[in-house]
Amino acid sequence: MRRRIESQGAQASDEAIDVLLRRAGTQLSALANEIDKLALFAGSGGTIEAAAVERLVARTPEENVFVLVEQVAKRDIPAALQTFYDLLENNEEPIKILALLAAHFRLLSQVKWLASLGYGQAQIAAALKVHPFRVKLALAQAARFADGELAEAINELADADYEVKSGAVDRRLAVELLLMRWGTRPAQAGRHGRR
Repeated sequence: MRRRIESQGAQASDEAIDVLLRRAGTQLSALANEIDKLALFAGSGGTIEAAAVERLVARTPEENVFVLVEQVAKRDIPAALQTFYDLLENNEEPIKILALLAAHFRLLSQVKWLASLGYGQAQIAAALKVHPFRVKLALAQAARFADGELAEAINELADADYEVKSGAVDRRLAVELLLMRWGTRPAQAGRHGRR
């Protein structure tokens, strides 16, 4: 990434690189397009800062789900609901959001489990066949949840998926109910990495 930015006569702060990876993901073609846009914005000899990335690079659905889970971890359910509504306004299907949430909570659970076995970040990335940057973010986020919370969230997501697909609950309502349930649940021992 830095080589491509520098080839266009610009520089980027470490924080800007982190935000860009979170926002654009790890697909090279998407990253290349965003880097070109940011380098043009910074101009020759300019520096790309995190604020510019946040302003100019749209969040992927996966990044919005990461933000959503972070808001759930902080019990900031009004913000989580707003993120969900923003996803709906961008024509994301509630069933896709459920699937992305389930995949994300599974990743958090797997990362936390492998870390508890003594695996390092690179070993976890190799074992799960996930980009190391995603593992770094997942490790930090997983520490905000107790093991039981992650397993319970995965089960609740599976139940919500079944209820939606069987027609028992409206798709949008299913996600709203999940977010509100997660927000009213008392914090468990083990949050923020304590046991």
